[in-house]
Amino acid sequence: MNKILISILLIMLFFVSCKPLNNSEPLPASVFYNFDSSLNGWGSNGISNETLSINSNSNYIKAGTGSVKCNCYLSSSSIPPKIGLLYQDFGTNVNLTNRVVTLWVYVPTELAGLNPRYYIDLNIKRQSMSLIVDTFYGPALNKAGWNKITFTIPAYSTDSYNVTHDYQDVQMIYFAIENTAQTAADWTGNIYFDELSW
Repeated sequence: MNKILISILLIMLFFVSCKPLNNSEPLPASVFYNFDSSLNGWGSNGISNETLSINSNSNYIKAGTGSVKCNCYLSSSSIPPKIGLLYQDFGTNVNLTNRVVTLWVYVPTELAGLNPRYYIDLNIKRQSMSLIVDTFYGPALNKAGWNKITFTIPAYSTDSYNVTHDYQDVQMIYFAIENTAQTAADWTGNIYFDELSW
């Protein structure tokens, strides 16, 4: 009887251990971009028209001595839409599995007051899914001043062919300020990014 009970327990343990860990706790941040003196490889990728530069005006710095100034023109009615980007092609695989991507965004009063709103989304491209970009939808930019934006990256996702992929081979990510669902008013001005981590 004991042998049968032990066998059942071993079988149950096998199935539990083989189950994907989708509910794993997020890992503490270990990668940091403070933008104090450099863009650290962050820029645009040719599909947007913003200008990125290092800002030293303390009124628009969350922490440290600098931030990213994004001078952009936003338009949801243009074809294609005009969006603001903070983009990085790593050139190698980066592991974002179970990471919380955190970015501080300074939203001007005029942008925060628009209705319909503009939103900030995170887009991720993985080597194992080269034709698909994962989009993590973020909040509306409707609060003036500094906003803490977070995106939780899961342990894995399943594609349309029911194939499971993890996030250990991320090659490119970008943050997009956009409105794809409604027609928001055009806006031109400066948005600031600071203290990016995951």
